[in-house]
Amino acid sequence: MLTILAVANYRSLRKLVVSLGNLNVVSGENGSGKSNLHRALRLLAEKSQGDVVASLAREGGLASTLWAGPETFGRAVRRGEFDVQPTVRRERVNLRLGFASQPLSYCIDLGLPAPSNSAFAHDPEIKRECIWAGPHWRPSSLLVDRDGPLVRARKTRSDWNILTSNLASFDSMLTQIADPKRAPKVLAIREQTFGSQRSEGHRRNVGHAHHGHDEHRRRAGDEHRHPPRACVGYAQPQRERDVRPISTRIN
Repeated sequence: MLTILAVANYRSLRKLVVSLGNLNVVSGENGSGKSNLHRALRLLAEKSQGDVVASLAREGGLASTLWAGPETFGRAVRRGEFDVQPTVRRERVNLRLGFASQPLSYCIDLGLPAPSNSAFAHDPEIKRECIWAGPHWRPSSLLVDRDGPLVRARKTRSDWNILTSNLASFDSMLTQIADPKRAPKVLAIREQTFGSQRSEGHRRNVGHAHHGHDEHRRRAGDEHRHPPRACVGYAQPQRERDVRPISTRIN
């Protein structure tokens, strides 16, 4: 089970780190980012099928999904006296997604390629992927590390096995290096996230079925209706200032 979800620089979610339980219900006003958290969860699940770059393309490209607000917040904004406003970005911003769980955790960092005249200059690239043991990241807990085209897996405390040195920038190591012998931790993370995606699809299908059943009962004049589908069993995000940060961070 996922215990922590982390999203950084995705649409209205600048830096979100929340703890999760067996049932998670998050509410918020219209425009507070509820749909964006749902999209981030789906994007995180789709990486296990190699669809993360294609999914970003369907959303209009990486540039259109990145956080467009200020790089830092003034005191007045933090106090809620002024709304967050778009600004000109001075530094490169990457999209970061990750989760923590027992016994394995994972994060992915996506960004734009180096400036060039190529037709693919605005296509997102996977810059970094990491798998570590336990819910808290530290250098000694790192088990699999993808840095650009290089993917390595920890062999001993100070020794690493090179799994590949030419992984394409649009491919996730979860789809290309998920080998039960050479990289069992990669396979375990892939199964974990793909399983979460299957569960989400099941919940959504059940929700649609209940919605149709509710409509039938409403038309029949039944006063004992089920609760609205949006209130049952699925997490929705809050505003960033309404989420209490916790100690675990995914850098």
